[in-house]
Amino acid sequence: MPAPLRLTDVHFTYRRAAAPSLRGVNLELEPGRFTVISGRTGAGKTTCLRTFNGLIPFTLKGEMRGRVELFGEPLERRRRLDALRRVGMVFQDFEAQLFSTTVAAEVAFSLECRGMPRPEMRARVDEALARVGLHGLAGREPGSLSGGQKQRLAIACLLAARPEILAFDEPSTDLDPAGKLEVAALLAELAAEGRTVALVEHETELVARAGRVLFLRDGAVAATGGFGDFRDDSEALLTLGVRPPDLPRLWRRLGLPGAPATVDEAAAQLAANGFAADPTRAPAAPHFGGPPLFVLQNVGFAYPGGPRVLDGVNLEFRRGESTAILGPNGAGKTTLVSLLNGLRRPTGGRVLVDGVDAATLSIGELGRRIGYVFQNPDHQLFAPTVFEEVAFSLQTRGVVAAERPARVARALAAVGLDAAERRDPFMMTKGERQKLALASILVAEPDALILDEPTTGLDAAEQEAMTALLRELAARGCTLIVVTHSMDAALGACQRTVLLTERGVLADGPTREIFARDELLAAAQLRAPDAARLSARLGLGGLDFATLAACLTRRPS
Repeated sequence: MPAPLRLTDVHFTYRRAAAPSLRGVNLELEPGRFTVISGRTGAGKTTCLRTFNGLIPFTLKGEMRGRVELFGEPLERRRRLDALRRVGMVFQDFEAQLFSTTVAAEVAFSLECRGMPRPEMRARVDEALARVGLHGLAGREPGSLSGGQKQRLAIACLLAARPEILAFDEPSTDLDPAGKLEVAALLAELAAEGRTVALVEHETELVARAGRVLFLRDGAVAATGGFGDFRDDSEALLTLGVRPPDLPRLWRRLGLPGAPATVDEAAAQLAANGFAADPTRAPAAPHFGGPPLFVLQNVGFAYPGGPRVLDGVNLEFRRGESTAILGPNGAGKTTLVSLLNGLRRPTGGRVLVDGVDAATLSIGELGRRIGYVFQNPDHQLFAPTVFEEVAFSLQTRGVVAAERPARVARALAAVGLDAAERRDPFMMTKGERQKLALASILVAEPDALILDEPTTGLDAAEQEAMTALLRELAARGCTLIVVTHSMDAALGACQRTVLLTERGVLADGPTREIFARDELLAAAQLRAPDAARLSARLGLGGLDFATLAACLTRRPS
């Protein structure tokens, strides 16, 4: 029986691109196997996936060499509709796939196109929504869903269509930690049911579930094997774009053999090897002494004709604070921060900015003082070149033309996009567009910076670089409010954490204290990184990996 999909020596260069995106890729998907394609941003992962059903080269044009076979037959010999039906795909930009007026209609669309009988269609829609955790939201308008819920909806559409090959391009970017684990389990279940599953991903939780991992570097296959083959080699994983698990990484840093699998094992092994925690090496407790910049007084918000998202929220954000807002999908995190800069107005209560009711200020006045990086970078990018994109806010603020190049260059260097001024933003990867969106805000030097999922689309090394940048901005006294599902980014960059659930503010306090409380985080469908859980076990509170490593000392033997 032929393999469901085989790529043989595939090369591809996008039209007008300076270099190839794929260089001699050989890959075979097996039925009933869960395969991950991973690698650094720009390694060619998305391009590789797009060859599976002919999007490349038939829709996205360029120069292609090599052979793609679908169930033993060259792809170019198959009817385009047949290939698209047999290889279903969830795109990296999942919102681009959604267009219907209700959740149920979105899932049913492809089934209606096939003329499926209505009873079978309803059964498939119900089953797909239940599998992704959207049962009960069938009547909702997709635009009213949170980013994570939209991502689940895109997955449900694919499940309902039941293609023979299911291809996913980073389907967990906007999901909360519990949601990422649910998607990982779902993909493993689909493979166990005999489905062929291919996933582009660099989130450790999903990569670790794969039966096979294929790493790309500069468009070529750099390594392949099971995740266990790479688990203990933290340097190799970072080089290949995947965040190493905390415990093997810590053991490698400490020079200890046999990395433990659990926090309990880690604590016991540290004691047995003479390691102890030195609390004097831990950073001092954060000081929240600045004057309030934002004050929310009994704030509520409901979408027109939709659900009430926020109800009776009371919060303060002080100058110079770095705050993470964490919580499950649908808790209202993005809605809350959009009230701070006037993108939305509360339907109840008041939002004060420097003591002034935000309702009396225009969006322009608020926008000049408050930088906002959207969850989806494409919602704020529009210029034909990177330079024009970043320079736009300087132009609108009246900064003289002679000063703009230096300020643009500094902002691009801060996010790791040096010498990118002439590039087309819409030819960049999603991770690069995420960094560009941040640069376009940083260049204006706003009083406060609000970031909604700033690590979306970034590989492991880039996520660590983004966390370091946010930590540096906070150290300079910038007021940061970060909505994120990355527990590592929150722990590494933010002194304060607000836990938001559908019931309101669950907790508000120093990040180190909140990350030491497993039960509290679990109530918000969150889980601390293993480094934080281990450091809490050692009496240090929740610390990130690097800080924990610095706090461990070994008794002389």
